[in-house]
Amino acid sequence: MPKYKPSFLFAFILFLSAILFLAPLGVLLAENILTSSEKSALSYLFSEDSSFLDLCGETILVCLLSSFWALIFGVPLGFFVFRSNLAFRSIFFLASFSALAIPMHVQASTWIGLFGRGGLLTPFLSNLGEGFSLYNKWGCSWIMGVAYIPLATIGSGMTFLSSNRAIEEEVAMYGSPQEVFWRGTLPQSYLGLFLTGLGIALLALGEMTVTDLLGVNTLVEKMYLLFTIYYQPAQAMFLTIPLLLLSFAGVLFFLVVCRHHLQVSFSIPKASYTYKCSSCWSLPFCFFVATLVWLPLPTLIYMSESWSKWLSVYLAVKTEFWGSIYISGVSAFVAAFFSVFFAWAILRRFSFSLFLLLGLFCLALQPPPLLGVGMLRTWKYLVQVPVLGESFFAFQDSVYILCLGMILRFLPLGILTSLVLMSKIPIEYEETATLEGFSPVQKFFWLILPLSKKALFLSFLIVFVFSLGEVATSVLIVPPGPTTLSIRIFTLLHYGVRADVSSCSLLLILLVLFLSGGVWLFCRNRWQEWF
Repeated sequence: MPKYKPSFLFAFILFLSAILFLAPLGVLLAENILTSSEKSALSYLFSEDSSFLDLCGETILVCLLSSFWALIFGVPLGFFVFRSNLAFRSIFFLASFSALAIPMHVQASTWIGLFGRGGLLTPFLSNLGEGFSLYNKWGCSWIMGVAYIPLATIGSGMTFLSSNRAIEEEVAMYGSPQEVFWRGTLPQSYLGLFLTGLGIALLALGEMTVTDLLGVNTLVEKMYLLFTIYYQPAQAMFLTIPLLLLSFAGVLFFLVVCRHHLQVSFSIPKASYTYKCSSCWSLPFCFFVATLVWLPLPTLIYMSESWSKWLSVYLAVKTEFWGSIYISGVSAFVAAFFSVFFAWAILRRFSFSLFLLLGLFCLALQPPPLLGVGMLRTWKYLVQVPVLGESFFAFQDSVYILCLGMILRFLPLGILTSLVLMSKIPIEYEETATLEGFSPVQKFFWLILPLSKKALFLSFLIVFVFSLGEVATSVLIVPPGPTTLSIRIFTLLHYGVRADVSSCSLLLILLVLFLSGGVWLFCRNRWQEWF
């Protein structure tokens, strides 16, 4: 694919957009480096009273355990769905794909309602073992691991799918299907499976909702409490240093490992070898994992008590419900536009596309609370700008600050979606437009956008679905007044999983399921082509 030299205006717009999207993390990093005051806060963190090293160890342990549980269940399911002749595998793929959008706090409310204090099954398990408790690092890692099973399924499945077909076919000529897997497919998948597990661990690094509900002390949980409850911003700012270091180290490790795979094709490969598997044990395993992932739905229906109760709760949270739809819709519309914009720049190999890819990795793998804290610190300086300060202050106190947070949070997801779909656009169209004298800006608005309607639509749907359940960033930047439904659920969960909390969670999960069905219908025709 040719490398384009964009006009100065187009290059300036693209570069400025990337800088603006990375500004919160840049301000947070600069403030940590340049701030020399409040040394007492730094000394406190490393004192014996703070147990800072224990906090780091607890955080890393929770992340690794969460990744372990997700891979234990997700890798076999990914293999059965993507590479075998398993019956009903399209149903299992749909279950995994839709479960990606189940919010983490909804998963947490399910397990707390079953095994937490006053849970439905807590007395039964307490009789089996007196020391059973969900409120520790083991319970936290289990909930987060189950929530990340769909991601592990998709990631490992795509890894298995992208293995070298020639090697598998060569082994298949003289070996059994088991030998094809152990000698052909698996050796090619170690790197992809490792990166999938590392990605899940980095995502778990920034997970705050489960740790806050269960009272597990991690770096991000401590930072959140210092900012919102104890109001000690100096100590909280220093806690962002190890979080930044861990997340940036993970991003750099990704780039180092994948340095030979940056120039990849975004088309989805199709495996020629299909494994035959026994349904006597693989089907029950897949049904068990699918049930484990979708446990929130029947549990929440049962705990909602009655449909009349569910209706009364809807009337009580109607403002938050429709406000969430509005905020998510605005966020998804803007994110879809910029997703196509950045995806086109990356696909056409502009001179700074590597910078955009690096920014994409940074945004995707940064802990969401860091993004919220970075936005708070950025706005601290913006409101002091002469003339424009009042406008920034008004924006900070509006719902559009939540829209900006969700755009920054899920823009990488929209870009990845657009990359896959826009890679199908023939390069000849742009070459013809160049011969006709179109500038890069004209080509984007008059050619690329009309040809990218599918990418816009799918990016909009996906960002919209994930924005509905976003909490970790928005709970830090939410302005006074009406809040979102997810923040309302997260707040109520601190008082226990009651019928009203279950009804709110059920309302959210049904909406997410409905929209996920729309995404599935859009991709359904491509299922036969890809798999």
